[in-house]
Amino acid sequence: MAADAQKGTRMIITSRNNPRIKEAAELVRSSDARRSSGLYIVEGPRMVDEIPRELTKEIFMSESYAARQPDICDIIKDDERTEDQSSQCSVKYFELHDPEDRPDDVFSVTPVTVVSDDVFAKISDTKNPQGIAAVVRMKQYTVDELLTGGPVLILENIQDPGNLGTMIRSAEGAGAGGIIIDQNTVDVYNPKVIRATMGAFFRVPHVVCGIREAVAALHEAGYVVYAAHLDGQESFTGVSYGRAAFMIGNEGRGLSDAAAALADVRIRIPMEGKLESLNASVAASLLMYEWHRQKH
Repeated sequence: MAADAQKGTRMIITSRNNPRIKEAAELVRSSDARRSSGLYIVEGPRMVDEIPRELTKEIFMSESYAARQPDICDIIKDDERTEDQSSQCSVKYFELHDPEDRPDDVFSVTPVTVVSDDVFAKISDTKNPQGIAAVVRMKQYTVDELLTGGPVLILENIQDPGNLGTMIRSAEGAGAGGIIIDQNTVDVYNPKVIRATMGAFFRVPHVVCGIREAVAALHEAGYVVYAAHLDGQESFTGVSYGRAAFMIGNEGRGLSDAAAALADVRIRIPMEGKLESLNASVAASLLMYEWHRQKH
């Protein structure tokens, strides 16, 4: 066995009832499991390569994916593995996929585990799994870390994971400081949210807190809070923005009266035809990019 380990030989998990597989599957499907453990799942080769290595707890590869990576490790059939084998495979993976210099201990604490294709499907959130996924440690941010001078998004009761993911992606493109999310918004660690960010998730700070608390912190830092609202008297292009925060509400109902009342200014996005509102992520993107246009 020791000789195999020196060659980078890998063992395969073939049981869907393996405790580590069951735990990973819970992270995919349950926001409660994610919150209680402080862990979440990221899937796909591009997204896994975006993860800061110090946050990567474990990587799973399907058997077919690993077979297409001959430079990483050999495979043998078994349900067990050793730490030596994990370490060998981990070092090879990160040497190939993360060319930057990293501390050696990052490699040693990040096992790479090969599982059968059937088992991998259990920890995948997609119909056509890409064959690689990672268990990732959550990074905690404070509101102060969002106050870089770029715009801040304040989101109330956003329910569509794709919308939230798109907002995070647009936030990076527009140079936003970050995103504040209320407790009624979809879980930011939902796999669909992370997938929609196209990697921006790891570069855009986010904080989950109450709207009132968020607005108070922003006011203290000298930000003006703008509410995207149908009753807005000012077009969003007619305002000169400084340190700005944009408040976006639920896809169907918009901002609650209580949240809108906390804003300093209500602004509107002009619309032609019979439309009453725009998609929430489109509205957020327009506001952030207007800030960017004015500044650049």
